[in-house]
Amino acid sequence: MAKPKKNVIGEVYGRLTIIDDAPHRTKDRRVFVVCSCGVQKDVLLGDLRRGDTQSCGCFLQEQITKHGDAHARLYKIYHGMLNRCYLNTTTHFHNYGGRGITVCNEWREDYTVFRNWALNNGYQDYLTIDRINVDGNYEPNNCRWLPHHLQQRNKQAVPNCSSKYVGVSKCKGTNFWLSYIKINKKMKSFGRFPSELEAAKIRDQYILNNHLEHFRLNNVL
Repeated sequence: MAKPKKNVIGEVYGRLTIIDDAPHRTKDRRVFVVCSCGVQKDVLLGDLRRGDTQSCGCFLQEQITKHGDAHARLYKIYHGMLNRCYLNTTTHFHNYGGRGITVCNEWREDYTVFRNWALNNGYQDYLTIDRINVDGNYEPNNCRWLPHHLQQRNKQAVPNCSSKYVGVSKCKGTNFWLSYIKINKKMKSFGRFPSELEAAKIRDQYILNNHLEHFRLNNVL
């Protein structure tokens, strides 16, 4: 017998008040909410409780109006970052929000905080935001600004291989992990290893020993 649902009607999260249950699209519970501005919509109950959803979108619109950056490149980067982490219809959501990657509260709740961090940490119009630890979140101590091509060379994958670490791939049909790096469009292999972690450590050590600070570390040493 299914466990009865807890009555959550009347609970308030940020600007949103729960007014009824909503039809399920997945196994996750959805609810109808009304925003303090009057807009009604259905959202995931889990997103409310985690603080990921706190308004119908009016808060972000107010921020856009206040900071005046609606058409600025930096704001588009910010908006793209949020979409990748929280909008499951975004093309690359499975690589970000789908893997549990989030945006820190201070950035998510206030674009101007993100903008101030960016301008104080080397942002230029030809740079893009990069996470130092690919399994880490978007937050000040895990982000930096890099030219797009330097990001891309850390994301090259070996066909038919996969790994949770950058520069490590499991070769199809074997139990070995390939460790590699791509420098100036040329692939340098460090060999095959019996464990994924060992392969990641070898790559990280090479980057540190050769002072390749623009390459992404897995931070496993």
